[in-house]
Amino acid sequence: MRTEYKHNPPIPYSLHDMRVKKIIIQDKTIVLEFEDGYEKLTEPFEQVEGNITIEGVDFDCTCVMLQSKWGNYGKFNGEKLELERFIKRYKNYSFEIVDELY
Repeated sequence: MRTEYKHNPPIPYSLHDMRVKKIIIQDKTIVLEFEDGYEKLTEPFEQVEGNITIEGVDFDCTCVMLQSKWGNYGKFNGEKLELERFIKRYKNYSFEIVDELY
């Protein structure tokens, strides 16, 4: 059996474990506003305050996957939502990013 490893391209910052307090959608752009900023992946590897803008977004391929409450282990019932539906349903909630796929 052949196993292949796909190298992930280097990314300039990490969103892992960062808490998003607001998402703004404008045309094909998403702006993520963070509670405590995000982490830069270049020296000195510090957490910096600010927002991140992602341009050229294909909204047909954007979704949010809700997992277990409070990050508990074990069985859970998840839900997959289109990003725009998630924003409408959860207007005043913050959430934690648990994956680097952005």
